[in-house]
Amino acid sequence: MTSGRSRSPLDNVFYPESIAVVGVSTEQIRWSAGPMYYDGLRLSGYKGRIYLVNRKGGEFLGQKLYSSLIDLPETPDLVICCISASLIPGLVDECIAKGVKAMTIFTAGFSERNGAEGRTLEGEISGRARAGGVRLIGPNCLGPYCPEAGVSPGADYPREPGPAGLICQSGGNSIQFIRASAQRGVRLRYGISYGNACDVNECDLLEYMAADPGVKIIAMYVEGARNGRRFFSLLRKVTAEKPVVIQKAGRTVAGARAAASHSGSLAGESLVWDAMCRQSGAIQVNTMEELIDTVVTFLYFPSPGGRRVTVLGMTGGATVLATDDIAAGGLTVPPLPDRVKADLARFYNNDPGVITTNPIDVSVHGFVNGIYEPFKMVQNAAADFVMVHVPIGLFLLPQDVPEVGALKAVVADTIRLHKEGTRLPTQVVLYAMTAPETRLAVLDCQKDLYQAGLPVYNSILGAARAVDRMLTYFERRASR
Repeated sequence: MTSGRSRSPLDNVFYPESIAVVGVSTEQIRWSAGPMYYDGLRLSGYKGRIYLVNRKGGEFLGQKLYSSLIDLPETPDLVICCISASLIPGLVDECIAKGVKAMTIFTAGFSERNGAEGRTLEGEISGRARAGGVRLIGPNCLGPYCPEAGVSPGADYPREPGPAGLICQSGGNSIQFIRASAQRGVRLRYGISYGNACDVNECDLLEYMAADPGVKIIAMYVEGARNGRRFFSLLRKVTAEKPVVIQKAGRTVAGARAAASHSGSLAGESLVWDAMCRQSGAIQVNTMEELIDTVVTFLYFPSPGGRRVTVLGMTGGATVLATDDIAAGGLTVPPLPDRVKADLARFYNNDPGVITTNPIDVSVHGFVNGIYEPFKMVQNAAADFVMVHVPIGLFLLPQDVPEVGALKAVVADTIRLHKEGTRLPTQVVLYAMTAPETRLAVLDCQKDLYQAGLPVYNSILGAARAVDRMLTYFERRASR
């Protein structure tokens, strides 16, 4: 268990010393949930004991299949349920009889899909579990991810823990967040897909993660709140200490219908939700990309203290569009001081293809000669931070300048100056426009950048909005 807070019933979910996976078949099925969880645990470094359960008994990959929880040699801390919905009431009874304290239910087919029948069954299992002292995660979820404990439903999830928490109602969206944010340096202390929330809900999970001093920021994807008043009260309390970033689905009529069919959630009115986030101090975003952008910013970007940005880029058209995007993102693009403009013009021998206003466009020179010197010059700009904009795949470079090599040289210049110490905080916007090989190079460079401690983004607008949200969060927190 993590240090720094008192014991919680949810420790059985995130730090189980033993796990039973129920619903592992002896048949070599191409894909099924039981083997997925077993592989996730084995390949993620889980050091506890794993028991596999199938009522028919037998073996799976050389490991014994127990016919019931009752037959296990010990009481597991966590049961992962992968059996059909109709069999789950019986499994809950087994958990109670065995003394199990926590269960996560992968199985779907409850309030989100089967109407009155599904709601009745969901109510039955939650009622039985509550009476028997078993905490339920789900149903219709992937359950917990805790790298520190080696608990993971995904064999390819990062094994290194980090300072972020993820509370996600959707299993698919949790996978997207974990994989996409990992490419940009986000590592989680806890993550969870909690599905229909028939027992443990977003409030319980927010309270748990907020109490851990190792969690510095919490990202949430929610389709509805089970207890709006408690959720609002918790958000106000938590955001006074650490940022909470929320993507809310089901904010339109059509979206509300989709949320109800996905996790059985009552979505709530958009205006009410917007007001709750604003008054509580939570940071609201609209897309998964924005959720990741904002978390990246809080983890890797020191608060710049203002909204003035100098943009150092390498293509004219995108530089023009950058001004619109930055303004739309809540930032400003102040003029460059005359001295900086003169230094840039001299460095590029007054090349008319180089734009020495803000945004700055060094054109193909950036890829041919690097950006170390112009990057040093813009540190004297009248701005609060710098955005380095590197789109790859837009130039016809000289034959002796390989495109991927040029990209890596630009990134190396950025990292070099960052390590030497810059006056202004720096963001990097990096994306590939064309060939597959440049896209792969961008992925490599993203890793180099975040390992050097730099925030990296996929768009100028995303980078700008994330900084605006960060500054707004600190302004609101200071005024409370």
